[in-house]
Amino acid sequence: MAKFATKLSKTSANSFQAIGTITCSATTRRAEVYDLFLGSYQSPADAAFTYQVQRVTTFTWASATARVPNALDPGNGQAAVTVASDRGTAEPTAYTADAFLLNWAMNQRCSARWQAAPGFGMIVPATNLAGIALKLEANTAAIFECGAQFDEF
Repeated sequence: MAKFATKLSKTSANSFQAIGTITCSATTRRAEVYDLFLGSYQSPADAAFTYQVQRVTTFTWASATARVPNALDPGNGQAAVTVASDRGTAEPTAYTADAFLLNWAMNQRCSARWQAAPGFGMIVPATNLAGIALKLEANTAAIFECGAQFDEF
């Protein structure tokens, strides 16, 4: 398995709930997201948020910025088939109804880390443009950053 990392950002100019997506661009490998780091570098405020990770299928996100995942081991010799995207110009489409993989509440003044138990990560299927979206419930104004790590297999 090759391990990769990527960054996802939601800026104040992006008035949508989505922070970013992780999808596959090919049918040769799947990905397992096992680590997420979340936080905001905006001026501290006592604002509560609910983070959500939801499945997406036949995913489209208008004018999103592609993030090329970086290999955690530069000697692994293979490029990622997993694609990360953020900063779209519209809310992503094709959320899978009620397919929430994570849902947790927290305050803007703190950062959060989610780390899967071995073998229990979120699987991104080997289906073109299918995967997961990281988003905020009922929030559109704040700036957020996410770091994600995943295996491809």
